[in-house]
Amino acid sequence: MKKERSDFRRIMRARLRKIPGLEHAFVFGSGPAVNLLLVGDFPPGTAAHAAADLEKVTGRQVNCVASTSGEIQDRLRRGDPFVGAVLNKHFKVYGDARGVDALFGSGNPGKRVPGCLRGTAGL
Repeated sequence: MKKERSDFRRIMRARLRKIPGLEHAFVFGSGPAVNLLLVGDFPPGTAAHAAADLEKVTGRQVNCVASTSGEIQDRLRRGDPFVGAVLNKHFKVYGDARGVDALFGSGNPGKRVPGCLRGTAGL
């Protein structure tokens, strides 16, 4: 099971790296489907194409939600519970830590969004 997760993460990272303009990708939720939040500035249809590509390669259902960094920051300022939960309880598969801090603002992201716990979602 551990090796399967590791292989899946490696495949996902390799595929996501090919998306021009992708800044971050987070796996969220639980269950048999893989749910991804893709953050960046990329052309319309990119998320659907990425989901189809990952489904073809992995044999698992993949659901993608796409947003820009600005949209994520706006939703965090408004206290959007979905974005807060995803960004605070997730497994990050693409992007660097400095970029996540910029997304949340400076400091510990877990303390920036009240009511959310920092953690990881399994694959």
